[in-house]
Amino acid sequence: MANDHDIPVPFQWLAKDAGSALAFQMTHPTGVVPAKASLFSEFSCQPSYSCPKSTEFLLFLGEGTSVPSASVTLVTQFGKPMCNFHEKRVFFGAVPLNLTTTTSIHLENSGENHAYFQVSDPSPHPGLQVFPTSGCIAAKGTAELTLTLHSEQLGKVDTDISVQIRQAKTLRLKVIGSVQQPILHIDKKTFQFGGVYCGAKSSCPFVVTNESPVKAELIFDFCFLKDFLVEALPSSQGEDDPNKGIVPDRNDPSVYTLVIPGKESRHCALQFTPRDVASYDFNLPILVNGSRPPSPPPSPWPPSRNSKMTITSQQAPPLYDVTPTRRVLATALRSPLIVSNTLLNFTFSPKEFEEGVTTDAQEIKMINSSDQPLTWTLDWSGKPRIEDGTFTFALPTGVSFHPPSASSKPQFGEIGYLEPNKEFDFVVTCSPRHHGNFECIVPIFLNGNASNPYCMLHMGAELKGGKISVQPAHITIQPVPLGITVSALFSVCVEGFAGPVDLDATVPSVDSQLHFGVKFISSGHVEDCSVRGVELTCLLEFSSLLPITLTTHIVFADKWSEKRIRVPVTVAADNSPFTIYEFLANNLSNSTIKLNEASVPTLIMNGGCDNRAASSIGPSLSDLASLVTGGGASTSSIMAFGDLFLQDSISSVCRWLSTFGWPRGRKAISSPTDLRQDVQRGVWKSPGKLKRSSLSQSQGPLLELLTHICGRLPPGIPLTPPPCSTHSEQVNLQYCIYSTILTFLNNQGAQLWCVLPEALLDYKDFSQWRKDNDGAGSVLYPSSREEFEVWSRQAWTHLLMQVIKVLVLPSITARASKDMAAIDPHSSNVYSTPERVLLAWLNQHYVAHRSTIFGGKEAIDRVATTFDVDLMDCTFLACAMAAYCPFLVDSHFRQMYVEPSTPEQCSHNAQILVSALRDIGLDYDCQTTDLCSPNPILLILFCAHLYHHLPSFKPKTSVCFASVLGAVSTQKLQLENPSSKSLVYKVLLRGGDSEAFSVADLGEDIVLQPRQRTELEVTFRGRHVTRQPSPVTLLLVAKGGRSVAGATLAFTLHATVTGAKPMVNKPIVAPLYQPQTISLEVLSPFEQEEEFELHLFESNDQGLVSSPSFKRVNTKSTPVIPASAFDQRSTDRMQLFHSNVHTITLVPGQPTLIPLQFVPLRMESRHCSIVLSSGTQGELVLSVAATIKLPYPLIPHSKLVHPSSFVNEQTKTLHLQTYAGQEVQEELVVGSHNPAFEEAVMAVARWGMSEVELRRRSLTGSLKYAALLAAMTSFSLGAKPKSRDDTLSEESNKLVFVVEGSGSHFATPNSISVPVPGDSEGSAVLPVTFCAEKEGQYECHLVLRSEYDVRTLVVESTVMALERATELEFRTPAMHPVTQEIPVVNPSTVDWHLKATLTGSGFGGPETLLAAALSTTCYPLTFNPKKEGEFLGQLSLMNEVSGSNQIFHLKGLADRPLAEGYIKLHAQAKRSCAHTLHVPNYNERTTTYEVETDLDFITGPTTITVGGGDIADYPLVLCPTIHGTFTGVVAFVARSFSRPQSMLSEIQCRNMDPSPHHVWFHFTCEVEPAPPTGTFSITAHALSTEVMEIKIVNESQELWNLEAKVEGHGLSGPKQLSIEPNSHFTYQITLSPTIVGREKGRVVFTGSQDGEFWYKLDLIMLEPKPVVMPQVVCEIGRNCQQILKLSNPLEHPVTFSPRCTNTKHFIVLGHKEGQVVVPPHSTVEVPILFQPSALDTSEHTAEVSFSNDQLGAQTFIFHGCGVKPSAMEPTIITSSLHTNAIHTFTFTNPLDAPTRFSVSLAAWGGARMEEAKEGNTDHFCLLLKRTHGILLHPGVSLDIPVMFAPDDMSRQEAELTVTTESLSEEGGIVWRYPIGGQPRLLRPASSSEVPQIQCTAKERLEQRLEVRLLGSAGTGKPRATAGAVTLRPVTPGAGGGGQLDPLGVAEGAGYRYRLVCGDPEAGPLLEQSTGVRLMRSEEDASGDAVLVFGVVFSPSKPFSCNAELHVISVGGSGTGSDGGGGGGGGGGGIWQFPLPFKATVAA
Repeated sequence: MANDHDIPVPFQWLAKDAGSALAFQMTHPTGVVPAKASLFSEFSCQPSYSCPKSTEFLLFLGEGTSVPSASVTLVTQFGKPMCNFHEKRVFFGAVPLNLTTTTSIHLENSGENHAYFQVSDPSPHPGLQVFPTSGCIAAKGTAELTLTLHSEQLGKVDTDISVQIRQAKTLRLKVIGSVQQPILHIDKKTFQFGGVYCGAKSSCPFVVTNESPVKAELIFDFCFLKDFLVEALPSSQGEDDPNKGIVPDRNDPSVYTLVIPGKESRHCALQFTPRDVASYDFNLPILVNGSRPPSPPPSPWPPSRNSKMTITSQQAPPLYDVTPTRRVLATALRSPLIVSNTLLNFTFSPKEFEEGVTTDAQEIKMINSSDQPLTWTLDWSGKPRIEDGTFTFALPTGVSFHPPSASSKPQFGEIGYLEPNKEFDFVVTCSPRHHGNFECIVPIFLNGNASNPYCMLHMGAELKGGKISVQPAHITIQPVPLGITVSALFSVCVEGFAGPVDLDATVPSVDSQLHFGVKFISSGHVEDCSVRGVELTCLLEFSSLLPITLTTHIVFADKWSEKRIRVPVTVAADNSPFTIYEFLANNLSNSTIKLNEASVPTLIMNGGCDNRAASSIGPSLSDLASLVTGGGASTSSIMAFGDLFLQDSISSVCRWLSTFGWPRGRKAISSPTDLRQDVQRGVWKSPGKLKRSSLSQSQGPLLELLTHICGRLPPGIPLTPPPCSTHSEQVNLQYCIYSTILTFLNNQGAQLWCVLPEALLDYKDFSQWRKDNDGAGSVLYPSSREEFEVWSRQAWTHLLMQVIKVLVLPSITARASKDMAAIDPHSSNVYSTPERVLLAWLNQHYVAHRSTIFGGKEAIDRVATTFDVDLMDCTFLACAMAAYCPFLVDSHFRQMYVEPSTPEQCSHNAQILVSALRDIGLDYDCQTTDLCSPNPILLILFCAHLYHHLPSFKPKTSVCFASVLGAVSTQKLQLENPSSKSLVYKVLLRGGDSEAFSVADLGEDIVLQPRQRTELEVTFRGRHVTRQPSPVTLLLVAKGGRSVAGATLAFTLHATVTGAKPMVNKPIVAPLYQPQTISLEVLSPFEQEEEFELHLFESNDQGLVSSPSFKRVNTKSTPVIPASAFDQRSTDRMQLFHSNVHTITLVPGQPTLIPLQFVPLRMESRHCSIVLSSGTQGELVLSVAATIKLPYPLIPHSKLVHPSSFVNEQTKTLHLQTYAGQEVQEELVVGSHNPAFEEAVMAVARWGMSEVELRRRSLTGSLKYAALLAAMTSFSLGAKPKSRDDTLSEESNKLVFVVEGSGSHFATPNSISVPVPGDSEGSAVLPVTFCAEKEGQYECHLVLRSEYDVRTLVVESTVMALERATELEFRTPAMHPVTQEIPVVNPSTVDWHLKATLTGSGFGGPETLLAAALSTTCYPLTFNPKKEGEFLGQLSLMNEVSGSNQIFHLKGLADRPLAEGYIKLHAQAKRSCAHTLHVPNYNERTTTYEVETDLDFITGPTTITVGGGDIADYPLVLCPTIHGTFTGVVAFVARSFSRPQSMLSEIQCRNMDPSPHHVWFHFTCEVEPAPPTGTFSITAHALSTEVMEIKIVNESQELWNLEAKVEGHGLSGPKQLSIEPNSHFTYQITLSPTIVGREKGRVVFTGSQDGEFWYKLDLIMLEPKPVVMPQVVCEIGRNCQQILKLSNPLEHPVTFSPRCTNTKHFIVLGHKEGQVVVPPHSTVEVPILFQPSALDTSEHTAEVSFSNDQLGAQTFIFHGCGVKPSAMEPTIITSSLHTNAIHTFTFTNPLDAPTRFSVSLAAWGGARMEEAKEGNTDHFCLLLKRTHGILLHPGVSLDIPVMFAPDDMSRQEAELTVTTESLSEEGGIVWRYPIGGQPRLLRPASSSEVPQIQCTAKERLEQRLEVRLLGSAGTGKPRATAGAVTLRPVTPGAGGGGQLDPLGVAEGAGYRYRLVCGDPEAGPLLEQSTGVRLMRSEEDASGDAVLVFGVVFSPSKPFSCNAELHVISVGGSGTGSDGGGGGGGGGGGIWQFPLPFKATVAA
C-alpha cells in the first residue's frame, strides 16, 4: 500500500464474505501507512479441502469510511499432490458381532505439495465409521485415518473407502471383512453347589472356550443374585495374566465382564456366598457381545432371616441365542455356627513400643445356632505369623490351646465339639516384635469338611515407627544462567517419632565457583510428631559461574535417632539459551540483557527469580492438574506448555529438525515426542542385510537424526543390533541405546539435567521396563499415563535442545576479523561462544552496509545484544544478506523502514526479508510472524543458517557473454560432483538484467550424478541495445536439509550487446523532395500485450558502413546495426524521419502498424532505426533504409517554338512531333524557385514547431521564409537563402546547374546558370534539339544538378514513318468462331484514338479503339466462317492523333465441321430399340441428305430433306444380336455435292473428311446380353481342378463354327468349336480356383444364326484339401527341417497366418511377426522344424495351416519319428602346450518328462576306448562335481565343461557320453560327443630371431626357409633351442625353379602348412606376391622334424605384413580342423612361426 499523500493514512482490511475469510489471516488487518511511504500487508492462507478458491478483501482508508477504496482477490492455487494409500486394502478379517473393531490406514503424500483430503462417505457401510473426515497431508508426510467397525448384523463387509484429494484424483481403498457370531462353550452343564451355609463360601470352577475365530465379550449379570460372583483362575500352565481376568463393572460391581479372544479358553470359578437362607435354581445370566440383559421380575428381597426363598427358572432372563444354557442349583442353609468377629485389627504406637507395651488381645465367641451338635477346627498350619508368635490363641483363662485336626472327630466335652445353643470363647493375642504391618488368615472348618472352609478369620496388626519423607522425592532446579542465584522450596515431613526431632541437612562439598546450600525456613526442631506428622519448609539455593549439571544428595538426619534420608537433587547452570530456555520463559518480565563494561551481553535480574524454578520428577506429585498448568510453587515451568515463549521455542526446534535433521529431505515433526518409538513395531526383530546408510534409519528416528547430524552413528551403538525375540529384550535394548546416546551427548558437553533413559521410552515400553527392573534406579513413578507423558515430553524437549547445542551450534566459529577475535566462552552468562559469534557477525555487517542499503535514510548507530527485540526490525538481518547478495538491495531492501515505529512497519520489513529469502532459494522455514514476534531460539537457528550458507551466495567466478540484440550467446559451465552421492541443485538468476539470461533448467532441479561431470548451458539474449546490461548473479542453490551434500554455487554473468538485427527491415525508394508516409507492420513476438516507447535513431549510409559490424541493407543477409549507432542521434541537427506516435501497444497475434514520416532532402541513402523499448520485455529494433531517386519531373515551361509542340501538364511532359530524319528544336524556361524543394524543407521545419508557433507564423506571413531559413541553416545547405538585399557579387547571384540528358537523340547545353531565388522570380532558357532517323516514340529525362538543388524535366518526341502492311492467317472448323487479339503498343504519354476499317466475309471487330498512353492495348479480331473454304479480308487501324495508319491483310481457312453430338445408347441383345436424331441445315436453302453408318445393326430411311436453316427429325432402329460396346457414326451427306469416294469407307477408316454441308453424329452403344440359356453350378477345392460338361445341340441344317468365351475366376475351356448340322457337342469347362468363396461366371457362344447364347455358372470354391507330408525321421536331441511350398496365384502379395497344433515338436520357421508373405504368382518354401522328444511316433503329429481371407486355409499334416541319436559332430579343442583350454558342451533335455542323466568321459587309445576315472584322462578332464543322477526337466540345459591340457604335440581324442538313467539298459538313450585335442606350439622368438623376407617392389626374391618342429619326436616337453627358424638364399642348382604353391592349405611329407596374414589390407597383396612350397623334410639328432620350404616373394608395390607360417602334423587320425589356427583337418599339433614380409620402394 503506497501513500503518496503528505499525511499518514489509517487503513482497515475487511473480508467481503466473512465465511470465506476463515481460510485467510492477515498480520495486521488495521494500521497506519506513513506519509510518502509504502507498507506491505501479508495474507496467510490456512487452506483446507472445503475452503473457497477465492476470497475478496476490501480496503477502507481513513476513519469511519464505509466505501472501500480498493479490493484484493485472494486466489488459492493448490499444487498437485501425489497421494496414495499405504495399504493396498483393509482386511478386517473375522469381526465379532456387536463389538467395535478398530484399525488404521495411512495416506501417503510423496509429492512436493501439501494435500487436502475429505472422506466422501464417512460411513460407507452400516456400522463402519471413518475419522477424521477431512484434513491435510503434509508434503512427504503421512496422515492416519481410523476405521471402526461395529456391526449389529451378520454378513460380509465388502465396500470401498473413497477419499477426495483436492487437485488430484479420488483415492479408493477396498475394505473386506466378515461379521461373525462368537460361539462359546462352558465345560459344565450344571453348577451343583448343594447346601451352603449362610456366611460360608463355595466355589465351582469351570472353563469357557471361544470356539469361533472372533473375540467374545462375556457379561455375567448378578445384579439380582448378590450371593453369586465369578472370578478368574490361573490356567493349567500357571500363567496369571491380568489382561485375562474378569473385570467388574464400575457402576454395578455385581456385573462382570470377561473378554475371550478367538480360539482361546479362560479358567473361571463361580462363587456362592449366601447371606440368608434361600434356594436357587436358575440359568446362568450370561450375555455375549450384547447389551445389558433385562432384569428379572421383582421378588421379595432380601427375605427375612427366618423365611425361606426359592428362585426358579420359570421366568429366567432371556439369553443370547448362541450361548449354551447352564443351570445353577444352590441352596443357602441357615448358619449352624455364629462367629462374633472374623476381622481383628491391632494397632501400636511408637511410644507404646518404646515403653514396652506391645501386647493386645481380642475375644471371639462361637455359638452353635443349629439344633444339632457340630464339630469345628482352626487350621493355622503353615502360617508364619502364628509360628513366630505374632498371633497366639488362648482360652479366656489365658491357657493356650490347639484346635483338633480337620480329620479328627472331637467328642462331647472336647475342644472342637459344640452342643446346640452352646458357645465357645477364645482370645487372640497380638505381640509384634518390630515395627511394621502384619497379617494372617486362618480358615474355620465345620463337621470335618476340610475342602470347604466355613469362614475365614482375618487378623492384622500395625506397629508404627519414626519416618522422614521429602516432598518432592527428587528435587530438580531448572537450568539457570551463570552467576544467577535461584532458590527452591520443598517440604520435609516427620511423623511417628516417640520424642522430639531435630533435623539437620547436610550438603556435599562443591567447587568454589558453585554455590549450593539448604536451610530450614523456620527451624528443624519438632517437639511431638508421634500422633500427627509435621511438615518443615526448606529452601534450596544454587548458583554457578561455570556451566555444570550436578546430581547429588541432601542428607536429612535426626540427631536423637538414627533415622536419616537421602534426597536426590539435580541442578544445572549454563550460558546457552538452549539450556536455560525455561528460565528465560519464566523471567521475561523481570530480566534484561545489557552490555556490561566489557561490552559483553549479560543477563541482569530486575527482581527475584520466579519460584517456579523448583520442580520434582518424583512419584509423590499427586495434583496432576497443577503439574500440567504450572500452578503451585513446586511445579516445573517446563510442564507449563501453555506458555507462549516455550511453545515458540519448542516449535522452532521442531521446525528446524523437520527441515535439516533428515538425510532424505523434510520429515514433519510437530512435537518432540514424535521421535519416540514403540519397539514392538518390529524395527529390532530382523534388520536383515541393511546398507550402512540405512542402519540408523532401521534403528529408529533418533539414531537417524543423530547419524545425519554427526555423519556417523554415536559411539557404542551397534551397526547391526542383536535380534530380540521378546518384548522385554526389545525394551532393554532400546533402554541401553538411549543410555549410550545420553552418555555420548554428555561427553560432548550437553547439560542433560533431568533427562533419563526411561523417560524417552513409550509408555507401554516404560511399563514393561519398570516391570522387568522393578523400578530399580529410577525416580519416575508416574501414577497415570498422562503424568508420564508430561515427563516424557519434558525429557525429549531438553534432549533435542541439547542436541542442537552440542552438535549443531559448535560449527559456528569466528572468522578472521578484528571485530570477531577470540571470545571468552564464559564471559557472558546468557550467550555461549556460537551466539556471541553470530551477534558480532550481524553487527559487523550492519556497520558496513547500512549506508549502502538505506541510501539517504540515516540509519542509527546501534548494536545488537539480543536475539529478540534487537532483531525484530530485520535491519541487521538485511545488512547481513546484502553483504553476500548485493543484488537484493535494489529489489528488496531499499523499501524497508530504517526505524520502524509501529507493528505494521516491523511486519513490512519482515515481509521484505522473507521475500528476499525465498527469492534466492535459501531454504528455511521462517514466516513473517516469526520475525515480528521474535523468539531467541528461532532467531539463533535462523542466524546460524545464514552464517553457514550466505558466504556461498557470493560469486567467485565470472562468465562473459557477447551478442547482438535478440540473438543468443551461450556459455557452458562444467559442474563436477566428486562425491559418491547425487547432488541436487535449483538454478536461479537474480539481480541486474536477469531477464536477459536463461538456463535450460531455470527454476527446476538438476541432479549431478556421483563422480560425474555435467554441463550447464547458460544463454544470454540481448534485450537492450541503447544501454548495456548490468551484471547478473547465477545461483545454483543446493537442495536438502543442511546442504551437506553440496554447497551453493554462485557465478557473475557479464554481458555486452554489440549491435542489433532489425526485427523488421523495410527498404524504401523515395523521390527527392517527396514526403513519404511509411507504415511498419510489427507482429508481437511476446505472449502478452505490452506497451513500448518509440525512439528514432538516424544515420546516413556512410556512417553505418564505417562500422565493421554493419552490413548494408540491400544485401541478402540481415543487417546488423552496431551498438555505437544508438549512442547518439543523427549528426544532422534536424531529423528527416518523424513519428507522431510516442508509445505503441503490441498485441499477441495481431499485427501493429507504426506510422513514420520521411522527407528526403539529399540525394544520399538514409537509415532510420526505430527502437521499441519496454521495461519488462526489453527492446525491439526496426529498420528503414531509404534509397533516394531523382525527384518527380517539374512542369516544363516552354516557348513552344515548333507548331506541333505542346505541354501536357498532367504528365508534366513537353511533347515534340516530327518525321523521320527531320530536326526539331524547343526552348525550356528554368525558374529560380523549386517549389518541391521548398515544400519539403518547410515540412521538416514544421516538425520542430508547436501548434502555437505555426499559427503565429501563418498570421504574420513569415512561415514560409522562416521555415525555409531554419531548414537550410540546419542542413547546412548554405549560409542562408540569397535575396536581392544581400550584398553579393554577380557571380554569387547565379546558381549553376549541370545538365544531364538520358536520350541520345536529344542535345542540350552542359550547364545553365539560374538566378538565385529572391523577391521576384528569375529564369533562364535551356534549348533542346531533337532528331531521329527512325519512326517511334522517344523520351528524354533532363536532370539539372546544382550544389543545393536537383530538378528533373521530361521531353517526349514522336517520330512518324511511312505506312506498311501485316498479314494474319486464321484456321478453324466451319461454324466455330475464333478470335485473335492484335496488340497495339503506345509508348507515348498521350492516349491514341484509333479508327478500324474491316473488309472480307467472315471477319468482324470493333470500329474504334482507345490505346492508353504508356501501355499496350489489344484489338479483338474474330473469324467465324459459315462453310468450308478460304476467305480473304483487310483491317486498317488509323491513328487520329498522329495520322499514322496500320494495315493488316487477313486470310481465313474453314475446315470440316465437328460432330453435331455424341450419343450414348443402351440396348439388349436380340431386342430392338428406337432413337430419333435432330439433323440441322446450316445452309440457306433446302438440302437433301443421304444417310450412311458403319454400325450394321442400325436401320432407318436412306435420305432426309431439311429446310434452309431448319432442323428435321430422323428416326432410326437398333437391333443388336450380340452383347458388347459398339462405337460408330451416322453421317448425313448433302446430295448436291459430289464425293470422291464412299462416305462409309471414310467412316470405317475413322479418318472421315466430310465435304461442305455434311452433318454427322458419333454413336456409342452398350448392349447387354440376353437372358442365359441355362444355369450350372460347379464346386471345387482351391488349388485343385474340377471339370464340368455342357451339351450344345445344333438343330439347324448348317454347320456352326462357334467361338466360346469363358468368363469367371479359375474357368477355362476351348475357344473354338464346330457342330455339324442336326448334331450336338459336349463342351468341357475346367474350374481351377485359387481363392475361397462363391462367385459368378459364364460361357458365351457366338457364331450361330440366331446370334449369341450363353450359360450362367455358379462357382463354389472351397478351402484347399489337406496335404499329407511324408514322414520325417530325426534323432532325439537334434532337429531336422521339412520344406513345404506355399503358392500365390493372385495378382497381389498374399499374407498367410501360420498355426500349428503341436508346437512342442513342430515349429514353423521363415515367418516374421507371425506372418508369411508370398509375392504375386510365386511360390515360397517354408521350413518346418521337427524336434522329437521320444522314440515313438504317437505324439509326433501336427497340423500346420496357413490362413488367408482370400485363399482360405492351406493345411499340411506332418508325421515325425524319433530315433536314437548317433555320434555328434566332432569338437576340436585347441590348447597351447603345457597349458589348458576349457570347452563347454551344452546339453538340453530333449525328452518330454523329467529325466536323470549320467555324464562320462572316455579317452581313445588306438582303436579302443578307455573309461576315464572320475571323469579324467591323461589329457582331458570333466569339470563336473556330480556326474550321475543329474535331474533335468524338459527343455532345461546342462553346461558340461571339459578341459584339455596337452603335454606333448600328439593329437588326443576322447568321447563325452550323456546317458539317460531312468530308461532300461536296452532302451536307454546315449548321446556321444567326439572330442579331438589339438596341441598348439607358438614359437616365442624375439625380434632378433625372427627372419624377415624383404624385397624391393617389382623384383623377385627366392629363399629357403628352414623350420624345426620342436616336440614332434614325441619326447614330451619340446626343447627351446636357438635357430628354430632359419632363412637362407637358394643354393644354385638346388632345384629352386619349381612351381611353388599359392597361399592356402598345402600338404606334403605328412604335414599341412599355410601362410596366414592377420592384416585385412595387406593379406591380398601377400597372397598375390608370395608362394610357399615344402621342399623336403628331415630329422635332427633329437628326432624332431626339420622342414625346408621354398619361398618366393615378388611384390608389385611396397607393403609390409607380419605373417605366420602354420604347420600341422597329419600323421594322426581323426577329424576336425585346426581350431582356428589356420590349418586344415585333423592330425597332430600345430606349430606357428612368425614370418614378416616387407616390400620396399623401388629406387
